[in-house]
Amino acid sequence: MNDIQHSADSGARNSSAFIAWLRKTIKLPDAVTTREFIILFTVTGFLLLYGLMPYFGGDQLGLVGADEPRYAQVAREMLEAHNQACQRADAEIVPRNLSITALRNSYHCLIGGTITPILYGKPWLEKPALYYWRAMSFFKEFGVSDWSARLPSSSGALALIFLIYLHMRRFRPGGHLDAALITMSSVGIFAFARGASTDMQLAAPFCIGMLGWYAWYETGKKFWLFDLYFFGAAATLAKGPVAPFLAFFIILLFAALRREWSILRRTIWIPGILLYLLMVLPWYIAVQKRNPTFYKLFFLEHNLERFATNRFQHHQPPWYYLIVLLIALMPWTIVAIRALIDSIAVSIAEWKVRHNPSHYLGHSRAGERALQGLYHRRSPHAVDGGVQRLPEDAGRAAAARQVYFRYDRNSQGAGDHPVALSALRPAPRRARRPGTASGPHRRGGRRQDR
Repeated sequence: MNDIQHSADSGARNSSAFIAWLRKTIKLPDAVTTREFIILFTVTGFLLLYGLMPYFGGDQLGLVGADEPRYAQVAREMLEAHNQACQRADAEIVPRNLSITALRNSYHCLIGGTITPILYGKPWLEKPALYYWRAMSFFKEFGVSDWSARLPSSSGALALIFLIYLHMRRFRPGGHLDAALITMSSVGIFAFARGASTDMQLAAPFCIGMLGWYAWYETGKKFWLFDLYFFGAAATLAKGPVAPFLAFFIILLFAALRREWSILRRTIWIPGILLYLLMVLPWYIAVQKRNPTFYKLFFLEHNLERFATNRFQHHQPPWYYLIVLLIALMPWTIVAIRALIDSIAVSIAEWKVRHNPSHYLGHSRAGERALQGLYHRRSPHAVDGGVQRLPEDAGRAAAARQVYFRYDRNSQGAGDHPVALSALRPAPRRARRPGTASGPHRRGGRRQDR
């Protein structure tokens, strides 16, 4: 009996230890995070599914315009060609075993019907194949229909919204839920998330990649550049060379505004370039080998000539795109304009502080501590022990009334109280009274360390 009792007690202790280790290892989200996920999932799910899925009236809306029926038809014909290739090879994409014959048959099944886009039995080479691949998978899963042709765009928008939430929660906590909900409820995202087209196939991975790039800019960790190259490659497979050129233009403009030209050199990451080429080149090379006119039709006509000339009659005056932008930002257009004005003010303040930081910082140690905690980020090229990005953060602070350290991870002893920006203004040129301390300041007769 004693042995049995001892064995039972030992098993209970082991079980309790395992449960304690499991609770320590797997950290469940707190109540606030759970509430945010419920709100985000409910609002995003309603905006994406209502009028899209059959149970929410989605089967009543057919494909519209000239592009949606064409893209859906191309995906349908590619799926038929793919199924025929798999039947001829008597195989599936996943090999039945690891024999050479099974692997060869699975390879033929994989590439059958997935290389050359087909429209009414003829090659159609205006767009890359990412949308067609994704539409083929949804057709195979849910059947060929108008609403399933829109699932590639809606699923891409869903991934974008949740990654915006996670990115902002990591780098700008406090406004992460608002950022995700504002993005999802804007007219542009709401509309293109329901389109059977390549627009969201470009926008979603491109935005995710640029978020990764900015995460690298703030942290200096090369791992974040993986997002830029990986999702940039996905965007290139969705719309073509417009993705890397647009990314280069945005990064170039950012470097020019901040006058940090080294950003361009540091963005070049050899493993990322190899990953990008590994993802992009196989399809482009394969479709060029099967269709020798692909280079002329796709790159020269549908990219260069479409952009530089009015051959396809898509030319519009500049004010047309401004109106489209203002409508796409609704109902947050006024907020976006105000954010743009604030960003311009911040950039001007940064330029001023960068040229003469001592004029704004003076010799105030409180100013250094305030700047040290701004935006809780570390410069990728900062020196050890110094205040990180003093001129840049001073410029950012100059556009604000107060700086809160609630989410500050780098400042020391900041607490939750606001720090007035008087420490960031031009240092007064007057003599210091004898006996006045230079570090801690007095307020209300009590010493308070900043």
